[in-house]
Amino acid sequence: MSEMDELDISERYEAQMWALHDDVWSAWGRLDQEVSAPRYQSRFLPTEIWANMGINEPEPPSIDHPSYRVVRRQYGLVVTSLGLSFPTTWSDAEPTNGIEVEVYAAATGISADASFADVMGSWLGQVVAAVARTASQHGFRFTRNLEHYGTLSISLPGLDFPPEAAGTYVDGDGLVTVLLGLTGEGFPNVVAGPLSEIRMVNIKVLTVAETAFCVSGTGGVTDARAEIANRLAAQGDPLWSSLTRPSVV
Repeated sequence: MSEMDELDISERYEAQMWALHDDVWSAWGRLDQEVSAPRYQSRFLPTEIWANMGINEPEPPSIDHPSYRVVRRQYGLVVTSLGLSFPTTWSDAEPTNGIEVEVYAAATGISADASFADVMGSWLGQVVAAVARTASQHGFRFTRNLEHYGTLSISLPGLDFPPEAAGTYVDGDGLVTVLLGLTGEGFPNVVAGPLSEIRMVNIKVLTVAETAFCVSGTGGVTDARAEIANRLAAQGDPLWSSLTRPSVV
């Protein structure tokens, strides 16, 4: 596909994608207008901010450098990626809505009045950013593995969790493990994009004991993840993460 075709894809769907993501999360809670992205990637700022600065409208977020948004309710928060699903051209395939996923995590225990920067710097924001980076690095391999297995578990290094999470949610090597792909009521599962469907992938933070069970389950890793998912559903609020949640193992 030519450079002009790529530009056409970007211009054609940019406004529609911003509106789509706004509609999805505004139906859940109050959507912050701020967007978090690396400073050198200023093109990710929403159009209204650029307009106030007297600069031309930005290009849409990209798969390589996803950005993030915060959604608020009185009793909890969501941090979601923005960019993994923006229309993308490929040299060997028809254009799609990026790698056809966005990732998000919902959490209690973080003040609903926390500033946007504080939310993004919290353990919740760090987890979503780490998973989004993993998805962007692996591309469709990430998406197809999730489709094939139903859920995935990945360990994330280098996250700055509160000291009280050590031993319960952070293991001895400093790793935090998350379960991806749980579904349930109250959150969007699949969104119809202009080019292809977009899966909204939940991120659930696991305890150290739950992680060990997923790795050492006698029925295999896939069966162990399924068992953990069933136990989390039975515990209640399976799509929410909290650093005070009792382990199901």
